[in-house]
Amino acid sequence: MRNDTEIENEIVKKGLTAPRVTLQQIQDTIASEQYHVFSDTQLTCCVLTLKNGYTVTGESACASPENFDEELGRKIARRQAEVKIWALEGYLLKQRLYEDIGARLSPCDDAVIIDIHPEGAFLSIELALPKDTKADDVVRFVRAVSRAERIFELKVLNHPMSKTSV
Repeated sequence: MRNDTEIENEIVKKGLTAPRVTLQQIQDTIASEQYHVFSDTQLTCCVLTLKNGYTVTGESACASPENFDEELGRKIARRQAEVKIWALEGYLLKQRLYEDIGARLSPCDDAVIIDIHPEGAFLSIELALPKDTKADDVVRFVRAVSRAERIFELKVLNHPMSKTSV
């Protein structure tokens, strides 16, 4: 199994530059760590307190008491807690990207973004526009978005241009 540093190096080597969560970001979110081994057990718990005060936990245990090693238990428990931070930070990044795209994609005040689907390196976007939105506004919007984002598909709903191919 490859470690996080090897994976990070491969990502950099391949030039994958889209917004993403990095190992350094994960480490930077951690303010403190605490460990506890429960008496008469081989259960090690790790509590990571993040800079915003939120806590995540990880744990490790071994089936055979003869295999228990506190240092190894701490490493495994910490890794389990860090996995939870990856999920939290990934969600936070995705939400920020979604909100950023929504703020930039609105062609008029009454436009509603119905859905944004990532399709690999592209986006598929569904919009509902008022019927009285001018065709020129829609075309200008599509051109602006196409320059700013790699659009795979744009569906304009409830508008006379909805039959127009983009």
